[in-house]
Amino acid sequence: MKRWGQISGEVDYKSVAERVYLATDTGKVMKDMGLTPPATSYKSFSVMGKPFDPTKPDEYVASFKIRKAS
Repeated sequence: MKRWGQISGEVDYKSVAERVYLATDTGKVMKDMGLTPPATSYKSFSVMGKPFDPTKPDEYVASFKIRKAS
């Protein structure tokens, strides 16, 4: 959304992701079910052929040449 100018300003991506995906709540549910949750909810992966590091979301957004014109 930031790439296409649908949102502006600073975005706390980590906070948004934690509220949307509820990783801590999911981990608790898994434990309650006797399962072992993953050690971490954050990992790097590739999206559209570009590496995405959840600790550097702005760098990922800026890595695309195509975006909404200013």
